[in-house]
Amino acid sequence: MTADTDYVLKKLPNGLTIIASPRPGSHKVSLGIWVGCGSRHEDERVNGISHFIEHMLFKGTKNYSRAEILGNTRGKGGHINAATSLAHTYYYATVFPQDFAKAFDIISDMVMFPAFDAKELETERKVVLEEIRRSEDKQDRILSRQLMQAAYPGQPFSRRVLGDVGVIETVTRDDMFAYHGKHYTAGNMVVAVVGDVTPEEVEALVSARMGGMPDVPATDFQPAVYAGGDARLSRKQSQLAIDFCFPGPLKDDDDLPAAVVLSHILGGGMTSRLFENVREKHGLVYGIHASCWATEDTGLFSIEAATGPGNAEKMMPIICRELLRATRDITAEEVAETIASVKMGLLESLEKASGRCDAIGRQALRHGIPKSHDEILAKYGKVTPEDVKRVAKKIFSGKPTLAALGPLEGLPSYDDILEMMQGREPAPKPKLPAPQPRPFLPDHLL
Repeated sequence: MTADTDYVLKKLPNGLTIIASPRPGSHKVSLGIWVGCGSRHEDERVNGISHFIEHMLFKGTKNYSRAEILGNTRGKGGHINAATSLAHTYYYATVFPQDFAKAFDIISDMVMFPAFDAKELETERKVVLEEIRRSEDKQDRILSRQLMQAAYPGQPFSRRVLGDVGVIETVTRDDMFAYHGKHYTAGNMVVAVVGDVTPEEVEALVSARMGGMPDVPATDFQPAVYAGGDARLSRKQSQLAIDFCFPGPLKDDDDLPAAVVLSHILGGGMTSRLFENVREKHGLVYGIHASCWATEDTGLFSIEAATGPGNAEKMMPIICRELLRATRDITAEEVAETIASVKMGLLESLEKASGRCDAIGRQALRHGIPKSHDEILAKYGKVTPEDVKRVAKKIFSGKPTLAALGPLEGLPSYDDILEMMQGREPAPKPKLPAPQPRPFLPDHLL
């Protein structure tokens, strides 16, 4: 370890990256294996296979049954789980120090030697299909899919991580072995361990277990191309949910820290501008949030909110005005408060071994090496109000994407929103003539 890091990084000859962050006396160990494949690495024919494989790895391996996988972790007071995203799949566990070697042996066996048992595959296929159907009832999942389909039409990002029912119904065992063999390789993996264990113990264990994996480089993927657009779905429910996005900085862009500061100022909590103006002043929402999402090849700056039927006609102009105001007016106090908030978030992320394990593993997979807290804070410490205004102008001059789900009455048209983002009021819509009252006639004449 060096003075500004709390970890030791080692790259094995086969390309596998190992990161160990010791915490003597913590009495637990968090470990994880990150694989650089997710739904963006899939072709349309097998969309959802990354997530399906994640499920199947818990159903048995070359050396462990499902009962043994769970019994040697959860059965001893620990936990084991996994997750799949657009860009990676992550297998992780937290155990007592004395159970670390066994837990790692199990997780490494899962990623290296899955059984893909034919009978288990058919049972788990039904489980995944039910998970997909359940997601179709969740507003946030539907809205997110609308957004990505409009922002990245016809691209891997527009497809669901879970896959579609028709695809999952046809994925075969051979498809799984082929996909696993291509993506679950040493050069496409990171092993991270945080807790009551020494770096030497970690390196020895991982090298012995995974050092013989084939030397295959990380997997390429189709670069994302942002398009932008409008995606509205009328649905009978109590609120209209919107996700209003713009193209944002990439993960390695020097403008990313300023964009994150901007997101905090606009929608980062109870003192943010959108919260104050949309909720506190006008009472149009319960909550409103702004965020940045960045990858190697694309990024999104997003505003999310939900409001009652008809309120969008008033809410959208307020949001647009606040976004434009940020291009002209950012105070030093707002920047300082945001940097303090970022620092607190980083400090809190250090408290849990599992959170730290997640952070350093994900960063190593994306950047090749985890970023130290000092390095991150140094970048934020250089952000000025002028930087934030400049980045706001750049972001909000881009073509927006609007996803809307719910009662659409009163929601301005996409063209009207474009006008608002140019600082112009949209042209008034022609009013239809009021209906004329019907003359009263006795019932027997009607």
